[in-house]
Amino acid sequence: MSFDKFLMIIILIAILFYGRLFLKGIYYTIIDDREFRQAGVRIDFTRGTITVKGKSYPVGKVTGIRWEALTSSHKHGNSIAKTVMISLDDIAKPHHKILFISKGHAQKFMQRLAVALRKAGGPDFV
Repeated sequence: MSFDKFLMIIILIAILFYGRLFLKGIYYTIIDDREFRQAGVRIDFTRGTITVKGKSYPVGKVTGIRWEALTSSHKHGNSIAKTVMISLDDIAKPHHKILFISKGHAQKFMQRLAVALRKAGGPDFV
C-alpha cells in the first residue's frame, strides 16, 4: 500500500470519528415520556436509573454534573470542545466524562440532564 493511500485512510477514519462525536451531541431522544437519551447517557424515569457507558445506577447516586472546556493552556476556556463530567457515588468509577466537540451542545446536554435527573427522582442541580 502506498503512503498516499494510507494517509487517505487515516484522514477518512479521523473524519468519521470526529463526525460521530459531533453528531452524538446534536441528537437526543425522549421516548413516551419514559426516558431521556443523549450522548450515551440514558435516564429511565420509571425506574429512576441513569445508565452511563453501559452501567446503570440509581439517580440518587449522582452527586454532581459540570462541564469543562478543553484547552491546551486551561487559561481561556473558550475551546469549542467540552466535556461534561457526571459524578457518581461509586468507588470503582466516580467520574464519567462525556466529550462534545460542537459549540454549545455540552451546556444544552447538561441542562437536559439536570431536568431528566430531577424528573426521575434524583437530586436537583439548578
